[in-house]
Amino acid sequence: MRYGHTAFTYGRTIVENHARAVFFDHKRHNRHFDALVQEAISSGSLITQHHGDYTIKTLPHELNVVYIFIHLFFHWLHWGVGFRQYSDWLLMMMRLKDQLDEEKILSMAKDLDILYPMQLFAQAAIRYLRVSPEIFPFPLLSEDDPHTEQIIRDVMHSGNFGFAQRPIKAQNKWVTNWRKFRFKTRRSRRLYAITPTHASRIIWGSVFGHLMLMIRRRR
Repeated sequence: MRYGHTAFTYGRTIVENHARAVFFDHKRHNRHFDALVQEAISSGSLITQHHGDYTIKTLPHELNVVYIFIHLFFHWLHWGVGFRQYSDWLLMMMRLKDQLDEEKILSMAKDLDILYPMQLFAQAAIRYLRVSPEIFPFPLLSEDDPHTEQIIRDVMHSGNFGFAQRPIKAQNKWVTNWRKFRFKTRRSRRLYAITPTHASRIIWGSVFGHLMLMIRRRR
């Protein structure tokens, strides 16, 4: 049992079992994403892949691009992300270049209130990582945005899933919780200009999630 979810090791790979594929702090966004997945299943749009003796079904490419960004986005909101999470998203779009329906991705991004953050991460990749603008299957920002530098600096300082900048754990769990609360409060204020809808729920989502974990441990 790891913090927040169960996990097991298969060879050198840690496999994490989550109750949800992705998680937003707004229920309406969770419901909308769930509806997108159910639509893909019911319409027969899942993509079948073969790996050795195993056959698996994955999300349609457009939904997968959005899904991978949502995973990156959630961790970036709460703690930060490193280049590993950032690169997953970029590499997938590179591989699927010219195979994606831009209108579908644009519609999903708007409905989930993540289009502007996606555009900022894209602009940061173009400006600082020399990624080709042609790989991005959604409209790019027409002008340089001052938040782009904030994005790349945060990625550089965060480390893998933000562990490089997380508060130091204290011997007393309440001191640790207070340090986490202060970190999340500052982060919420700093990211509000980029994503007010989601940043405004960082504190609420963290407190509620922590309480639920404490309750489940006692059962």
